[in-house]
Amino acid sequence: MVRLMGCCSIVLMFSSLAFAQQQSFLKARVISEGYLNNRQSFNSFKCKFIYSTGIASNYEKAIRGDFEKGSGVSFTCTWIVKGDLEKYELLQDPKSNQVKGAESVDNTTIALKNGGINLVYAPPIKAANIRSPESVSRGNDATPFNMVIMGPNEILSPYSCVQKALAGEYEIKDIKEKAGENSRCYMLSVLGSKGKDRNLFDILIDPAMGYLPVEYKIHDSRGQKKAECKLIESKKMANGSWFPFSSRTLVYMKPDDLKSKIYVYDIKVTELEAVLEPKLEEFYIDLPKGTEISNPSNMTGSFGIKENRRIGVSELDAILRETVRIMRARKGRATSMKQSDFNMQADMENSGYFPMLPSLLVVLVFVLGLITWRVVAIFKV
Repeated sequence: MVRLMGCCSIVLMFSSLAFAQQQSFLKARVISEGYLNNRQSFNSFKCKFIYSTGIASNYEKAIRGDFEKGSGVSFTCTWIVKGDLEKYELLQDPKSNQVKGAESVDNTTIALKNGGINLVYAPPIKAANIRSPESVSRGNDATPFNMVIMGPNEILSPYSCVQKALAGEYEIKDIKEKAGENSRCYMLSVLGSKGKDRNLFDILIDPAMGYLPVEYKIHDSRGQKKAECKLIESKKMANGSWFPFSSRTLVYMKPDDLKSKIYVYDIKVTELEAVLEPKLEEFYIDLPKGTEISNPSNMTGSFGIKENRRIGVSELDAILRETVRIMRARKGRATSMKQSDFNMQADMENSGYFPMLPSLLVVLVFVLGLITWRVVAIFKV
């Protein structure tokens, strides 16, 4: 009898645990789908914002956005989206310095996307990378929605974290109600990829604000805070959706040292058009004479532009195919691929384009990496 009661107790205990886990998953689904619905409601918009980065000497100055003199870098950004079409422009203020005492580096970049094809241009070195759908690009490092802390392509958004947990990659540690500034919120706690060094993501989500994260904190496996973000301002649109307008992210150089310096990343929206759809003519990149276009998937498939060109989204597929054609020609293999409309003629010298060795590709990767090297540690999931 005692054994029977013991067995029943064990069964009930495991049943309770399974039920609790099921309830957590149900709550997590509601939260993630709420976030996704709000996010997907912005399928077409034009947004301008200021993106500022710098170093603060302590926490008090960091939360105020008070940078050390000479450490601040400011960018004027334009983000245009229309379905699968996207243009992202990051223009660095020439007067801003990247690091105190160091020579300023221009991290200006312009990206154009059509579905899975992505062209990223770095004006300072007159070089561009084009990627196919199979070669996933890094994505935009700073947008009003990713608030920097969620990473490129919003890989650490509430929706992404929950989906990974449901797939068994992450683990939902806890979901509980918590009082927010103006309403009841949910604190979603998710453990990152299984292993020795697991990050913990604590995301405070406000259902009354489109399930946007109003606070986001990342801790390492020792419980030390690696980064935190606060949504400072958001605005409700005519359709009832919410757009994040201002946020501040802090990244700790040494999480276990409270006196260490802190990297600060500010985003503030200055203009937003979320009602009228952007015009197709707005999706373009102006490439000057001499710009080299490379495909990281085939290093020998690069070519240069002989004349100034305005590249629209409809030309991206032709540019991508041109890199493949050049790669095959250089390898001496016969190809039946029709030369692209982008090239126009068989003689590339006369058509306005000329093959180039991909020597500038390494420089392009280096320059684009400078803007994000300080936050890479956040996205170790």
